Formats: sequence, structure tokens, C-alpha cells
Amino acid sequence: MPTTLRPLQIAYAQKELARLDHIREVLAAHKNGASQTAIANDAGISQAEVSRILRRVEAVPGAVARSPREVILRHAAGQLDHTSMLTELVSWNYSFAQDAEPENPLSVRTSGSWEQVTDALHRGLLSDDDFDYLLEHVRKSFAGTTKGDLDDGNGRAVAHRARVDSSDTAWVLT
Repeated sequence: MPTTLRPLQIAYAQKELARLDHIREVLAAHKNGASQTAIANDAGISQAEVSRILRRVEAVPGAVARSPREVILRHAAGQLDHTSMLTELVSWNYSFAQDAEPENPLSVRTSGSWEQVTDALHRGLLSDDDFDYLLEHVRKSFAGTTKGDLDDGNGRAVAHRARVDSSDTAWVLT
């Protein structure tokens, strides 16, 4: 983490966390049987907005799960200390970007949780030293897997899949 975060970075982290916490509270109230109207009244939003939130969460249930992005934002907002952030991020079971259709050269890439770490680096929410520390742990823990390319977010490959034989691929660390 940079020695001092700029006020706008802190405000960004606080805003994103408030949004996430708000969505989780709406979801919890709904799961506890509260009506959309009651939730709307308590949350100070319209019933239509409650409905939209619930539809979005239903469409992508994992969107409200704890993520590397949330861990980094909580640290930036002062809600999580540096050591706890790194401990949690080092132990994360990351997923990586990969081609949605590997055989299609025009295929889009699906994102993974590692992209949240690289995004935080680019936003200045994670220091180069912290990124390097995480990267070293990730390189060690994911050597030998075939989940896609592992890069630093700038397109610089840290590892990539390479054909080992006709039936298998493996990580080649760069």
C-alpha cells in the first residue's frame, strides 16, 4: 500500500464498501422474510430499487461474496490492518483470466479473482511491494495448474500455459 492514500482513493474505497454492505443488508432482510416494501422503507430506497438489487444478486450470487477486491478496499478504508490484508490475500484461492472459448481466436476472456488484485495495483490501492509479495506466493502455489495466464495486469506474463505434450498443458514461469 502506498504510504499515504490520497483522500479520493479512501473515499472510493468507503463508497464501494458502503454499496456492498448495503446490498448485503438488503439481501439479508429479504432472506429473513421482510417484504420489498419494508426493506425499501428501512433502506430509504424505492421498492423498485430493492427488486433490482435482488434480481442482480439472484443472477450473480457470488457477487456479494467476500473477494480480494473487498479485502483490499477494507484495508484502504482503514477497516483491516496491513498484516491481516496480506495474510488473507496470500491464502486466497485465486482464479485467473482465461479464454471463454479456447479454440476461438476471437474469444473474449473471462476475468478471475487475480484481476481484482491487479486492478487494485493500478488504482494505487496496493503497493508494488505488496503486489510483488502476493505474486511470489501465487506463483509458488499455482505452479503446475492450467487455469490460464497469470500476469501482472499490464500484459506482462508472469506465467503462461504451454503445451507439454499432446494431451496436457502446464505452467511455464517466466
